[in-house]
Amino acid sequence: MEIFVATKAIALTIATITFAGCIRDKEKKMDEIPPKIYVVGFETCGETMWSAPPAPTKYTGFIATMWSGGESKRLADKDVHTEAEHIFASNGDVYITGSMNSHKSRAMMWKNGEILPLEGNYEVRIKSLYVSGKDVYVTGNYFEGSAGDVFFGNEKRIGILWRNGERTTFGNESEANGIHVLGKTVIVAGEKRRKAAIWINGKITILDKNWSQANAVWITEKKIYVVGTGGDYDNKPVIWVNGKKSILPLEKTKGEIIGEAQTVTVFGNDVYVTGKVLIENVGHELALWKNGIRQNISFPNLPNSIIQAIFIKNGEPYILRRVWEKENDVEMIYVTKGDKAYKIADVKNGAGLHALFVE
Repeated sequence: MEIFVATKAIALTIATITFAGCIRDKEKKMDEIPPKIYVVGFETCGETMWSAPPAPTKYTGFIATMWSGGESKRLADKDVHTEAEHIFASNGDVYITGSMNSHKSRAMMWKNGEILPLEGNYEVRIKSLYVSGKDVYVTGNYFEGSAGDVFFGNEKRIGILWRNGERTTFGNESEANGIHVLGKTVIVAGEKRRKAAIWINGKITILDKNWSQANAVWITEKKIYVVGTGGDYDNKPVIWVNGKKSILPLEKTKGEIIGEAQTVTVFGNDVYVTGKVLIENVGHELALWKNGIRQNISFPNLPNSIIQAIFIKNGEPYILRRVWEKENDVEMIYVTKGDKAYKIADVKNGAGLHALFVE
């Protein structure tokens, strides 16, 4: 079975949110949905909620949700603000990570809908989720500091790796963003003191002398592939293969000015990288490179769809798309593969889509 690393974007996303009432309409039963396609994110609730003191403010509640097989499943109730952000299915079990915001921000993990413990999970943002055999790996980052500290780069940053709920940290001025496992080799991708880095079974290797960041990693018997952002003091999508850096091309004729590589998957001799690009006067869009060549991921039958995530399975891209049907005020969730489009759900009370997984 092919293994996929889910990153912040694992599976990468540009969340688009709309709001409506909190009444949950019955989802229509969809036809021809492959049984092992999973989408996670959140539904919105129109009810007003209040953040914790000392500065309570109103906000619209989010409810962590998974969509699969034409049905949706909420992972929490509407009284707590939650989001589902990463998913990994293996051997009949479905693992999901995300966040809960009550009095403090809290990283969360669910197995088949039940909460699993994560040691030291307050004020932590999870970045990736990976399952190998009976071991469940999660990476994330702890941040501490004021807005001014963040602006000047003086905030406290500590990268974290959890294995089966127990955590290991990588010291101050570190971030742990992606993970991959091959046999007994565990590699974490991230950064140390603003430079892209990997940890191989806990031993650090710095990949770049300039400002850079590693977001994801993939290992084979002979090569280590790492992707992230860097360039010559600017934001370019980059890939390191056994430590050698290459910049992935942007389509400058379309107005793309910067970019970031966010996931990497290897199938046979082919290397797939997904990421996002910033188009001048337009905004961010998702992108796919195969062996360093940009791929066309448009879908003519859904011309107005917004791409939310890309997942590579056996060398084939599955693409998560959303379409808003204005006439009926319905958001439709699709997953496309080649020239096929699978309708996952209709959502009438708004949704944010974070990640896609195909088992």
